[in-house]
Amino acid sequence: KQNPDKLIHFFNYASQRMDKVKFHIFSAGDIFISLKKNNKNPNIILHDLVPVNNIRELYYRSDVQIIPQAKETSGGSLPSKLPNLVACNTKMLLITDKGSEIESFFIKYNLGVVVNDWHNIKLFTGLEEVLCKRELEEVKTTNIARKYFSLESLVNKII
Repeated sequence: KQNPDKLIHFFNYASQRMDKVKFHIFSAGDIFISLKKNNKNPNIILHDLVPVNNIRELYYRSDVQIIPQAKETSGGSLPSKLPNLVACNTKMLLITDKGSEIESFFIKYNLGVVVNDWHNIKLFTGLEEVLCKRELEEVKTTNIARKYFSLESLVNKII
């Protein structure tokens, strides 16, 4: 669903065009092991998953987080890391289907840059744009996280 092969392909493309940029991937599983084994790019670093109690620190320290979705997989649910990314005021590049629920959410609240295609030039332009964006007001993103991703909001939707 996250399109790891195209993501690595894009990171290779972008790392050839950006100086002093490192791309870090945190994951696990067979696909991850294969990507790690075959990676020859010193600017792409593949790490094991971060312990749960370190996730917020990772998001705070990130220059940008990329939320990748393979074509036609955006329906059904929002990415599980989205609430923490919003709460941490992390710059985000979203790769998703045009017209998806998450695209509408990003646009409505100006949460980051959205790209609707896996074409490297478009992704690179989106990455440059998000890196140049000013930080969102932390209060604004905290309120968005509370409104949409808190236990209270979930209970209110059920009731």
